[in-house]
Amino acid sequence: MMALVFSMIIDTSGKIISCDSGLSYRKIGINDNVYDFYTKSGEVAEKTMKSAKANIKKQKSGILVLKEKNAMSYLAYEPLHINNWMLCYLVPQSKAQEEFQFIGNKEVILFAVIGVGVITFFILIFQRTSMKQKKMREIASRDGLTQLYNKAGTEQRIKEWLHSDRSKAGAVLMMMDVDYFKQINDTYGHAVGDRVLYKVGHLLKSSFRENDIVGRIGGDEFLIFMEGITSEEFAVRRMENLQQYLRELPIEELEEHTLTCSMGAAFMPKDGTTFGELYKHADEALYTTKRNGRDGFRIYHEVEEKEV
Repeated sequence: MMALVFSMIIDTSGKIISCDSGLSYRKIGINDNVYDFYTKSGEVAEKTMKSAKANIKKQKSGILVLKEKNAMSYLAYEPLHINNWMLCYLVPQSKAQEEFQFIGNKEVILFAVIGVGVITFFILIFQRTSMKQKKMREIASRDGLTQLYNKAGTEQRIKEWLHSDRSKAGAVLMMMDVDYFKQINDTYGHAVGDRVLYKVGHLLKSSFRENDIVGRIGGDEFLIFMEGITSEEFAVRRMENLQQYLRELPIEELEEHTLTCSMGAAFMPKDGTTFGELYKHADEALYTTKRNGRDGFRIYHEVEEKEV
């Protein structure tokens, strides 16, 4: 059996999304299925695994006892709260009980104490691995190309903010598309397209505050959420500056092509108080910009007032 704790992230189907350093343990690794592996090996009864599947589907924590030949180990799982993924820890019984071996020599101590000791050990395991857990959650919420938050990570953080007391300060949600990005891909190739996205991501990260939420939510689409900003004049200046920075962004492979972008903004609470409302209204403002020639920006309630 393994000597140390082995951790991994799985989805609701049991597929391994990520594991320690990308390495495998006992020939199980990334893209393998945890459910199939442990039932086929006979370490877990199908009925027991079925119960664990139900817990995982409902995003409930739990522990499985794995029996391999003459050895035992524990598979503890808990929700990551990202994409319905679960964080799992594999702990050998010998590791879980090594700090409590003295109990075996004292028959007067009830067997229940052993259980308390194992539970205590798991609490210690979760405490000691909190930094690793935080790091894995952070990795799971990041876009691999730009290192900005991905769609799920962006949405989760904005919703958390909207449900906090800080939401009383108001905010602005801005959406941005790189103009004619498909043509860049078709003309210069996907490698250059990826370089453009990487550069744009770096520009966005360096252009906003540390507490602002900046994410790539799909393709060439980006989202910026600035808490505490209710001044339209301030938001307009930020969008104007960002567009200017983008035009000056040096990308050798694009030769004489100048990057431009289209943007849309929605203010909280004026244009909405939920993530869904703000996202929808900023998206509508963005597409109004696109319909009017791109390379510009719109604020949602101004667009709405003109249409009325």
